[in-house]
Amino acid sequence: MRILAAFLIVFLLVGCGPKPKTQAGASTGSSQTPGQKLDAATAEAKSAGSDAAMTAKVKAALANDVGLKTLNIDVDSNGGVVTLRGQVDSVDTKKRAQEAAQSVKGVTWVQNQLSIAPKAAPAPSSS
Repeated sequence: MRILAAFLIVFLLVGCGPKPKTQAGASTGSSQTPGQKLDAATAEAKSAGSDAAMTAKVKAALANDVGLKTLNIDVDSNGGVVTLRGQVDSVDTKKRAQEAAQSVKGVTWVQNQLSIAPKAAPAPSSS
């Protein structure tokens, strides 16, 4: 609680300080009260938290698919948009990864940047 109070005091002091001068006659049109700035900061923090939660849910969905859980797929989320990166062994696997990501509640779009690199065939044994 003390940390929150200290943060609010610093935030208010910074927000109430002298405004930087702009070009003569120019108006930014975005002057915010300290309360509005706090609301914006809170919304941004919630968004970052929800993006992290969405990333975790998509990773869990990929892990629940037997054919996908052993793959190294990088997942990033930003405002409902999920990006998948990495390598998979087939078009079918790429499609299954996308479908798993799309099945997560809150995902609005999947940017499937997975590349296909077929598994190398085992070398023939020499006898």
